[in-house]
Amino acid sequence: MSAIIDTHIHLDSPEFQHDLSQVISESKQCGIHNFIIPAASIHTLEYAMQIANTYDEVYYASGIHPCHVDELINYTSQEYIYNKSVITKLTQSIESPKCKAIGECGLDFFRLSHNANKEIAAQIACFEMQINLALEKQLPLILHVRDNKENNDASKKVAEILRKHQKHSLRENLRGVFHCYNASDVLLEFSDSFYYGIGGIVTFKNAKELTQILPKIPLDRILLETDAPYLTPVPHRGIRNESKFLPHIVSKISEILNISESHVCETTTHNAQSLFALP
Repeated sequence: MSAIIDTHIHLDSPEFQHDLSQVISESKQCGIHNFIIPAASIHTLEYAMQIANTYDEVYYASGIHPCHVDELINYTSQEYIYNKSVITKLTQSIESPKCKAIGECGLDFFRLSHNANKEIAAQIACFEMQINLALEKQLPLILHVRDNKENNDASKKVAEILRKHQKHSLRENLRGVFHCYNASDVLLEFSDSFYYGIGGIVTFKNAKELTQILPKIPLDRILLETDAPYLTPVPHRGIRNESKFLPHIVSKISEILNISESHVCETTTHNAQSLFALP
């Protein structure tokens, strides 16, 4: 199988601490060429940077996950209070050549707190700050978009925010990937500047919406990801996910699109290299 790239793997997770070198080595033996660690928390960012500086194949993104918005903004008071030290750490981390993106950032309406309206407003403020940072540093975004069970309000709001920023910048400058693409039609309108991360969910029996919408995504806009240690693909459900399982995702995409696995690998690798400026 041709070399492939895992564009979203949490190697900084505690689940990888005891055997990180082995995980990377075994994945490379399965054809994985590069790994990108998306920042989820300011508290793990330094460790992600350490991993990337230790392994030539590993890169990272810097950002604040919407579920950790309270690390950046205190939204329980009357006025939003931004944590200036967190902003400083973010901006400093971006200066490294190992930093290839901003994120993962975006909106997550799946589990909102009892203070939902304020939390949503804080998520939006955090998201927009990171969009501006990505534009300033000319880096792509890694977007986390998760709707609740009743509606697709998060997807619609993300689309609205992206449209607004596209009006005030060169369209091609605002770019990135919809991580763990949620099969929302409203996000397909951005396929001229954004990519769509496809992971283990595509192998699940209940992933009908994703398998149906996958052919609508231009092949040159698809990226491979694991979101490991989560979302382990079939046939390895129930154990920790790793990059070495990416070939199962490649196989399923190949089956759905009726193209060869080598074509999937070559195209998605080129896509990742283009978006993230990888060697």
